[in-house]
Amino acid sequence: MKADQLQILQHSLGLDQYGRGTCYRNHFVTGEGSKDHAECMALVDAGHMTVRRDHPLSGGDDVFRVTDA
Repeated sequence: MKADQLQILQHSLGLDQYGRGTCYRNHFVTGEGSKDHAECMALVDAGHMTVRRDHPLSGGDDVFRVTDA
């Protein structure tokens, strides 16, 4: 897993850059065309995240959630 992907997973869960803290959320919002979106899609392909496309509460951006994997 790439460092950028690990940071996205940590941020999605509300953890600091070292993976410490209390998990208090589980989402990451980003739109197509951003670097983060491409990394999130790679995490979906690897089974580490799920995606809900064009979520109305995010203004049409995709919402990603971390899986148990």
